[in-house]
Amino acid sequence: MTGSKKEAFQRVFRRLPEVCAFAPGRVNLIGEHTDYNGGYVLPCAIEQGVVCLAAPDPEGGFSFYSESFPSAPVSLAADKLTLSGGWADYPVCVVLAFLRAGYRFSQGAKLYFYGDLDYGAGLSSSAALEVACAFAISALFQLDPGRVELAEIAWSAENELLGVNCGIMDQFASALSKKDHALLLDTFHKEVRYVRAQFPDCGFLAVNSGVRHKLSSGGYNARRAECEAARAALDAVIPTLALCSLTEAQLEAHKAVLDDLSYRRARHAVSENARVKRAVEALEAGNAGDFGELMFASHRSLRDDFEVSCDQIDFLVDLAARTPGVYGARMTGGGFGGCTVNLVRFDAQEAFCRSVKDAYRQSFGLDARIYPVRLSAGARTIGEF
Repeated sequence: MTGSKKEAFQRVFRRLPEVCAFAPGRVNLIGEHTDYNGGYVLPCAIEQGVVCLAAPDPEGGFSFYSESFPSAPVSLAADKLTLSGGWADYPVCVVLAFLRAGYRFSQGAKLYFYGDLDYGAGLSSSAALEVACAFAISALFQLDPGRVELAEIAWSAENELLGVNCGIMDQFASALSKKDHALLLDTFHKEVRYVRAQFPDCGFLAVNSGVRHKLSSGGYNARRAECEAARAALDAVIPTLALCSLTEAQLEAHKAVLDDLSYRRARHAVSENARVKRAVEALEAGNAGDFGELMFASHRSLRDDFEVSCDQIDFLVDLAARTPGVYGARMTGGGFGGCTVNLVRFDAQEAFCRSVKDAYRQSFGLDARIYPVRLSAGARTIGEF
């Protein structure tokens, strides 16, 4: 962190920060909408993320400031940590989640956020903010939770307190990722395995469509409710702890108990879970072609069975499929906008970027921001800042 950020903190809060924490965003390589269905996901942390600077407040209150929403700090008394519908609800809920987990604070805190993660791009900016906040608070008050508990506190803030029925993937990816590796997360058992995610001749590129998505809007929660309805219906004929505990053959054998919509939602979850397992095999074998075909299949399922894509994202994936040197492409994130992730040969990436930018601007009048996905380490405190 540069000295200018310390000075900015001092201008806002009239004191210097004592703690600095960074949490990355994530790109999910494959395994979408499986995390809340008890399945596997395969995300990786990226270089872009959110920084949280923190200092104690002896008066016991909590104050929040973000460079992305430059107005007066949001200041709340410790006994009046209420939600207002604004951006500060995210860190407020992190504080509340610590309290719900049994932690107590002898002082309040002043928290300052900034970063370089595109908001609303499907790269999990909210989870990065929550995890950065959790790591900063933990360091500031010398608490001793492990990374898994910090990820769970951040998840609890968004899921249980903010009311977004998200799974655990985003917070776990931000907190637990490892450089040069994807995080194979079994969301049912909360077990993690690291998979080296590098091919010799190609790499991942993210394309931001510029169409903002918002998980707290109705579409995401509706999909989760539809999946739960499908699971409950199936449970009447086959014990079903989670949709992703079923095989594709089991789903087909019992689909008569489902209406068409419930069947398509369940088919996506179950087939996507199987694709994650095959994608890991392709990664470990260094087979970019197989991995890319699984990415395309994942997108078709998200578009047709789960119905969480949009015209702009479909255009970007279709364009990638027609572009030389592209092994695979898919939407990444919760859907309804955001980014695509593309597996592209290194010697074709420059031409790919030109083609995408020109065609996208011509078709939608929007600028597509493209950047390499560099698989990075998870959240951390920064000792020297």
